[in-house]
Amino acid sequence: MAEKVTLVYNGRPVETEAGKPLIALSRELGDEIPHFCYHPGLGVDGNCRMCLIELTGSPNLVPGCTLSAAAGMEVTTNSESVRKARQGVLEFILINHPLDCPICDKGGECPLQETTRRHGPAHSRLADPKNTAVKHRVIGEHIIFDAERCILCSRCVRYQRDVAGREELMLRMRGDRVVVDIFEERPLTSGFTGNLADICPVGALTTREFRFQARPWEMRAVATACGGCSLHCAATSWWKGAVLQRLTADVDHAVNDWWLCDKGRFGYAAERGVAECLVRRQGVQVPVSPAEAAAQARALLAAAQQPLVLAGSLATDEELAACAALARQLRIAVRPFPAAPAELDFLPALGRSGLELDSLAGLGRLRRVLVLGEDPELAHPILALRLLGGVGGQAPGEVVLVQAPGAPWAPPGDGSRHWSRVEADPAAWLDGEGAALLAGEESLLVAVSASLVRRGALDARWFAALGARRAETRLLWLLPGLNRRRLLAAAAAWPGPDPLASLQGGEADVVFAFGLDPAADFPEPARGEQALDLASGALILQCDGLEAARAAAAVVLARRAPVDLVGTVTNTWGRSRSLRSWHPVAGRRPLDSDWFAPLLAQTATDKLEVAGRHEG
Repeated sequence: MAEKVTLVYNGRPVETEAGKPLIALSRELGDEIPHFCYHPGLGVDGNCRMCLIELTGSPNLVPGCTLSAAAGMEVTTNSESVRKARQGVLEFILINHPLDCPICDKGGECPLQETTRRHGPAHSRLADPKNTAVKHRVIGEHIIFDAERCILCSRCVRYQRDVAGREELMLRMRGDRVVVDIFEERPLTSGFTGNLADICPVGALTTREFRFQARPWEMRAVATACGGCSLHCAATSWWKGAVLQRLTADVDHAVNDWWLCDKGRFGYAAERGVAECLVRRQGVQVPVSPAEAAAQARALLAAAQQPLVLAGSLATDEELAACAALARQLRIAVRPFPAAPAELDFLPALGRSGLELDSLAGLGRLRRVLVLGEDPELAHPILALRLLGGVGGQAPGEVVLVQAPGAPWAPPGDGSRHWSRVEADPAAWLDGEGAALLAGEESLLVAVSASLVRRGALDARWFAALGARRAETRLLWLLPGLNRRRLLAAAAAWPGPDPLASLQGGEADVVFAFGLDPAADFPEPARGEQALDLASGALILQCDGLEAARAAAAVVLARRAPVDLVGTVTNTWGRSRSLRSWHPVAGRRPLDSDWFAPLLAQTATDKLEVAGRHEG
């Protein structure tokens, strides 16, 4: 438990934790000290001077961001000298700041706008024309820079250097000519540039995707989780009507801290979903109402001699439970959840080992991290960001990536000097050079790819070797897909043959497939998709993508895009997260799990109870 100290804040005693940043304490007390350069994820810089306060014993005002709670401290944030200092700082910041508020994407949620309203001068004394600077400059795939708005807080420069690990922004020139710039016209290359727009306090850095799309007060903010990978970073989705306008990061120190990767932040734009229901009549697919599509699907399943239900990793926990109920009612012997035997063996072994990592916080305490079989920056980008360490020296001592020769990877940049890459088959490497690392005395995290587990490369001997280590040892299974962990748990609880063998063997006369993610659910995605395309029986499909199978299906059920799903999902180490969406009442659409109700016989003994029916 943290030590408690008592200090005097604006004349009254306050008890708090020793070492707590004074700005965080002021926020808790409802008297937040204004600031621009300080950000809890970037640390202290002290250059904006907006947070000046009185500290007893100091002859001058001091930056509040540099202070932490200590016993006997006396601070004053509401004196006349503090008020005048804030007005003076704001007056200089605003001298050349453009009056862009009506058209600025930051308008309505701008720290400079709000701070000026609360603490700034009522009028400008500037009679001369404002200086102008470069506007609308594209500096990266997703980022536009407006130099006129920039107040030189240096948040962006420090973020790129200290968090993203790529020193791609700089403060160029000196004195009153200082500007933020890129190096030699080289654009930003990191996969985490969208965070620059989040942390910029004045709208100088905006995203190309959100530019001029909506105002903050026009949108509904919904707390949800990012579905870009199996980590499930905390996020907020911003809706204008039924259209998702942007995704921003929420704070979750167990997963993503304050950040989102560009893959998750912008990837939703490529997710289309299935907008309408289709039924094949006289060889042609025609649009029908949801009720008609459900009736046709139920008729096909009821008449089937050998039906097959096939659930995928894009299904929510509620959908997987409903799928199990449907398969039981149809008396299907084949397991509805595709999983390799090695995966079903690995899951309980992982639980029994007691080694599974349950949070990305605290990776800095580990001496070494082994990542086997994948590049985290491509598959699980926020894990790569956490391994870079960020502010405060939170990086592990050494990160070793072991990948097969020729496997894709993204060099992680300047901040990765503690990273190394070995081109070798991970399983063979573990039996050779890697065995010495596993036998060492250093604290260790081993992150293993799904492909390595699926091929059965990690057996009981490997678990025994890890369990025998005397130093701290943790294991992380890097699963693909949105909800693969829950699907594997459902598969482990269902004795029966794998559905992919039945599908590829052409045994089923009706196949109901929903929520499939070929990259996660099929050992060989191309062959799995081909088996669906060539299914000998009637195909009922509720899946995003799979264009060829959709064109051949007897029934196509509408499905929301993954970013629009509502329900519960489970991340790669077994943590449950809620997916939420929002739509106006007039445009409310059924949840994807609602399709199961009309497909099930509503008997007293087997009535479907679907959870998660409330949207946002």
